[in-house]
Amino acid sequence: MVRGQAALEFISNYGWGLIVIIAAFGALAYYGVFDLQEFVPEKCEMGVGFHCFDVIVGEESVSLRLQNGMNKDISVTGFEVELHGGTCTYTGPPVFIPAGSDANISTDERCLLLTKEGNKKITPEITYMFSDGQYPKKQEGEIVAH
Repeated sequence: MVRGQAALEFISNYGWGLIVIIAAFGALAYYGVFDLQEFVPEKCEMGVGFHCFDVIVGEESVSLRLQNGMNKDISVTGFEVELHGGTCTYTGPPVFIPAGSDANISTDERCLLLTKEGNKKITPEITYMFSDGQYPKKQEGEIVAH
């Protein structure tokens, strides 16, 4: 009887201590002490044939510097980004990028999807055509920006 009582008291006392520690960690996490989003590196990947040098995610637009790594000249006819369930597009004239060269591409102004704070995981899609081709092709990528 005494051994059982001692075991129950041990579990009871240390159990309360464990609950207090868990509650303290929960409170710290709730108030953002363990927020690790600022340590996530920025990245821009556009898939095979494209190299993304730089990306700027502003409050109203997304701009990226894209290199044509294919052996043919291309014309980018569309640029669309998806964020928070909505899309922003580029509706300007086609952007000609010779093989091995790079160019800037931006979405149109007043894209109000980018107002949320913190890291932004964006799914861009580029529509392009080879200079000697007649059918458009699409390439998806991934952008993580602060």
